[in-house]
Amino acid sequence: MTRWSFRNYIMFKSSRKKLIAIGCSYTADAYTFPVWPTHLAEKLDMECINLAAEGAGNDEILAKILDASLNEKNVGLFVIMWSEWQRMCFQLWPGHWKKWWHLHPMREILVHERRRVLKPFQRTVNEWGPNLLGANNPFHTTQKTLRGFIHAQLLLKDIPHLFIQGPTPITYYNVDTLTQIDCSEKGPGGATIDFYKTNNSREQTALATSMSPYLSNVIEKNFIGWPMLTELGGYGVDDILDKIDPERTETRIAIDDTHPNEFGQWIMSEEIYNAYAKIYS
Repeated sequence: MTRWSFRNYIMFKSSRKKLIAIGCSYTADAYTFPVWPTHLAEKLDMECINLAAEGAGNDEILAKILDASLNEKNVGLFVIMWSEWQRMCFQLWPGHWKKWWHLHPMREILVHERRRVLKPFQRTVNEWGPNLLGANNPFHTTQKTLRGFIHAQLLLKDIPHLFIQGPTPITYYNVDTLTQIDCSEKGPGGATIDFYKTNNSREQTALATSMSPYLSNVIEKNFIGWPMLTELGGYGVDDILDKIDPERTETRIAIDDTHPNEFGQWIMSEEIYNAYAKIYS
């Protein structure tokens, strides 16, 4: 290849519009196979800029949306795959986030005698987990999440963009005891779950979403699967994959690892591509 043709090749590559993908491990380029942003960029003939990170929460995702909207030029499309709503992230220094994403009520809490003498800031994430989960309750996390969606929309109002919910937004647990509960739609004897009695986190999240003053401010056409909760008739990536593969054997990495595998990543790219074609083509 001559110097002239090589330089023109570089110019051609750099002149393509950019696909900015932001999310958590459902999006991060951390596998031996191509992830959905790579597939999507190829379909759209765009340069792929994948800013996703494993374990990222929506605080980190929103911060990256702001940074990219300020600094990236020649952007053709932003695709935001939102993470679990109760994850918490703290930026310790540029490019490094501390991710408190093990806030699941079924996780064993580690308490040791020797830790009684430690100062509060020296305690581990697992020790603080129940208190953080209790404070970050379904009502709070719902309002915070919806505000984040609206903030992202305003940042990207002049740039083509799509949103989609990645992992299941919130797990099933009892909001009083912070213990796991049956995630079936029916309770004992086939009776419908009364979330006031069971304190079902997902039902409370659905209620908080349906009653939120922010709900009507989210632009539905840009949010694939809106309003993203199955309890409200919406869906996210997990629901898309489960509809195709209810046993989670064909679209997931493993039975005990529900991250999308190569086939699952391709399905995600197709879903997002079809939404893009419908809105922007």
